[in-house]
Amino acid sequence: MEDNLTIYNQLKSVPNEYLKTIQAGRLKGMSDIKPQWRIQKLTEIFGPCGFGWKIQNLKFSYEKIGDETVCNCYLEFLYKHNGEWSEPIPATGGSNFSTYENKTDWETKEKTKVLYVSDEAQKMAYTDAISVAAKMIGLASDIYMGYGGKYDNQIPSSDKQQPINQDSNTQSPEKWLNVMNGKDFTPEWLNIQKGVLEGKIKSVDDVRKFYKVSKEVAGKITELLNNKS
Repeated sequence: MEDNLTIYNQLKSVPNEYLKTIQAGRLKGMSDIKPQWRIQKLTEIFGPCGFGWKIQNLKFSYEKIGDETVCNCYLEFLYKHNGEWSEPIPATGGSNFSTYENKTDWETKEKTKVLYVSDEAQKMAYTDAISVAAKMIGLASDIYMGYGGKYDNQIPSSDKQQPINQDSNTQSPEKWLNVMNGKDFTPEWLNIQKGVLEGKIKSVDDVRKFYKVSKEVAGKITELLNNKS
């Protein structure tokens, strides 16, 4: 009998080169996935779009909320497995179509509200909806679980603390190192701090022998090392 997690496990991991840091807005400093990677991964596992996976019943609608207008996308995602098409997986996505932004006249210093309209709202909402649908079969699930992505510092880690031991390689390098569990440091991160203070950890590469390390966490480790020296 086929393992129910076979497809899920094939799709769950995102290579670091396909993660990008968000530079502005409410999610500044967090990580997001390059959209084209999703297309590449679906094609790798199922075949070309239209033959191994496809979108159907695509619809868009617009909703005005205050001064903003949001573009919503509705679609059904299907993939082929063992020669048979799956049942449709419904999903929704969204993006701002129009919003008012403040514009400053640098001569008078006066601020006025200017309507900004995005000509890519449908495309962005469509991309968002595909990501929501494909997430249901495991695509990029490691990121949504918190391993290296934009929820990195919010996901609980394993309850079992595993010490850093440079003479052993029992810790799986497939596990992402998380710093926070809610408002508290994870046991793994406290163990890293201890290893730095005791001189057992001398570089980020020492940690990478035991964990996957995101750019944000690597920065925190470097800060620890600099403070110690």
